[in-house]
Amino acid sequence: MKQQLIDNPLFFYKDHTPIPSLTPRYPDKIDDPWTAVTTYRYDSPASALSFDRHWQCTYANGRVFRALQKNAEDLVGRLVWEIFPELEATPLGSLYRCSMHDGMPRILVDYIPAFSGWYRVTIRPTATGIDTVIHPHVDLMPAETPTSALEEKYHKLFNSIDEGFCLIEVMFDAHQHPYDYRFLETNDAFRRQTDIKNAVGRTMREIAPLHEDHWFEIYGKVALTGEPIRFENRAAQLRRWYEVYAFRVGLAEQRQVAVLFKDITERKKTEHLKDEFINIASHELNTPLTGIKAYAQLLMRELLQLGDSKKIALMNKLRHHVDRMATLISNLLDSSTITEGDLPLIKEHFDINELVAERVNEFRLLSQDHQIVLDTVPIKPIWADRHRIGQALGNLLSNAIKFSSPGGRITVSTATVDAKQLKISVGDHGVGIPTASLNHVFDRFFRVNDANMPTYPGMGLGLYIAAQIIRHHGGSITVQNQPQKGAMFSFMLPYT
Repeated sequence: MKQQLIDNPLFFYKDHTPIPSLTPRYPDKIDDPWTAVTTYRYDSPASALSFDRHWQCTYANGRVFRALQKNAEDLVGRLVWEIFPELEATPLGSLYRCSMHDGMPRILVDYIPAFSGWYRVTIRPTATGIDTVIHPHVDLMPAETPTSALEEKYHKLFNSIDEGFCLIEVMFDAHQHPYDYRFLETNDAFRRQTDIKNAVGRTMREIAPLHEDHWFEIYGKVALTGEPIRFENRAAQLRRWYEVYAFRVGLAEQRQVAVLFKDITERKKTEHLKDEFINIASHELNTPLTGIKAYAQLLMRELLQLGDSKKIALMNKLRHHVDRMATLISNLLDSSTITEGDLPLIKEHFDINELVAERVNEFRLLSQDHQIVLDTVPIKPIWADRHRIGQALGNLLSNAIKFSSPGGRITVSTATVDAKQLKISVGDHGVGIPTASLNHVFDRFFRVNDANMPTYPGMGLGLYIAAQIIRHHGGSITVQNQPQKGAMFSFMLPYT
């Protein structure tokens, strides 16, 4: 497909401010009848398509069916790359991936072979994927396609984005192990954010011989599997940190990967300074807190001997708040350790069901207002850090109790997934998690901020630490959610 950016998309916007397709800002409102009138989706004079974040088609209107001579069964549920096989390796396909990645709308004109004509394509990211409206626009394009002019517009388009962009060819040895990659294309932001000049045609090993192996392994996996990935990583020889989104383009045998990235070095420096402060402050707070706990225990012993029930009750409240402070400091120290890339693990063989039962019984005593149900099946011993796994499970239980009403039911279960891994789940019947927050619940310092939900105490570290503990064990953690009906957190661990 050849494409052209619309010269004047002003009429799409109520604020009459030019919004170039790749300018990193959202319009205040888009005057789009698809959004304003729900029946437009079904009565549209244009072709309309929707697909989810896994690129599966979820909706197509009658005009699409007629243009492709297909019916709903042929389209809905299929990958967009299967419906339009020529799309994946084109600039338009790259723009779709850009919109899925950064959440920005795009408006452009493109020749679509499947529709045999020129069309104005409106790409609109949504909470669940991407909606597309396709209007015929033969009058905007000449009958003959000036290829060089369109290619020039394409390059201008990609050179206008703030993110660095490059297309690479991953190089593998005879054992299918990635050892280098060659740059096929870059944009202006690539040069600004890497300080690499004249990269096209050269390999990364040639440019930076000490570039870390993990970069080649990540891109090699994307090239082989076709699974896109988002990650943050350090490029030591370039003296920078990057936030990266990588996805395969073209045929699998071409081993080509497109990379969108952003330099986050300054953000990482700020985070490092913050972590240093947190680490020092936590250690300084921990010393006097240890003394407070010791004196509180001595006072409790004396009060027990005197039998003063009123003062004993007050002392129990004091101990409760001291324990909360100790947990807070411990979480801050763990958070600082994790961000430095380290989390010491002392592994041993143990019975996971026994650990789960211990933690459940502890929380039953601490929170007698909730009904905590234990549902386990026989599981063989695992090789892991018992204390850390118990900490992760405790964080999930604390979270479930926090977001559940008094008297609410919380279920903790264990299961064997297969011969290699087990699964532990903690489910509640609380308020659930807003859909917009689902992708961030395991982020550091993230707290749900929703006008329809009450405010809960906490620093947003419990789920982050739990997730990092599980990932350091080679496992994975997920959340299934039903707003207003509760959430189910599950983590899987390898047996070895």
